[in-house]
Order: sequence, then C-alpha cells, then structure tokens
Amino acid sequence: HGWVYAILYCIAVLFMTFGLFNVIVAIYVENTLAAAKFNDATQKRQRLMDQQMFTDKAVELVEFIWRTGADMPGVELSPADFEEASMMEITPSFFEELRSYKEFQEIQ
Repeated sequence: HGWVYAILYCIAVLFMTFGLFNVIVAIYVENTLAAAKFNDATQKRQRLMDQQMFTDKAVELVEFIWRTGADMPGVELSPADFEEASMMEITPSFFEELRSYKEFQEIQ
C-alpha cells in the first residue's frame, strides 16, 4: 500500500509546484503590465506638455479643416488664409464629414 501514498504525494507536490509557479508568473505579468501602463501615461503627459508638437498639430489640424472646407485638397495654407480659416464655422454635419477622413483621425 506504500506505492499509493507515494503517487498521492507526487501528485500533491506537482500541484503545489504548478500553483507556486502560477502565482510567480502572475506577479511578474502584473508588474510588467503596470510598468507599461505607467510608461504610456508618462509618454502621453510628455506629448501634451510638448508645446512645439502641440503647435505643429494645431496648424496641421487647421490646414486640414481649411482644405476640406474650401474643397482644395493638397493646397498649402498661406499666412493670409489663416484669417479666412479662423472665420470658418464648423457645424456638426461638417465635423461628422471631417471624422470620416482617415487623415483627420490620424492627427494626434
């Protein structure tokens, strides 16, 4: 009858080993995901604080809206056109049209 207890002991040790390694891997994965989330938040905060990038993206957004509203694809916005672009009215229907453009969605 000793072999029955030996098999039960081996099975119990096997389950305990798998359980212990499962806990260790879960802690490792949780810490890795937390570090990645913190890194993403830090990068996002840095992008928001980067004034030059914000300025460039704002100009890119205004140029895209102006080209779309004026129906002039591919035309650069000149300094004289900024006054005209600042007077554009963005209606809800025009905004929905803008959202349908992939280029508009990619301005981040």
